[in-house]
Amino acid sequence: MPVQKKAPDVQDRVKAELASQISDLEADITACWEELQVRMREPMPLFTKPQVPISHHTQSACNDGAY
Repeated sequence: MPVQKKAPDVQDRVKAELASQISDLEADITACWEELQVRMREPMPLFTKPQVPISHHTQSACNDGAY
């Protein structure tokens, strides 16, 4: 019967890991949403240039390259 006891333990660990990842993603989404709200309050310039060449651009959690 030890095999039956191990399965719930593994399942509980997987659930805990997924819950942790979901929590991290929710925090990232909240931070990005707040950053977007701040950016929307700022006046946008008519013409913008990338500050960093596209080939050297690294993406943050909030910047998917759309800017």
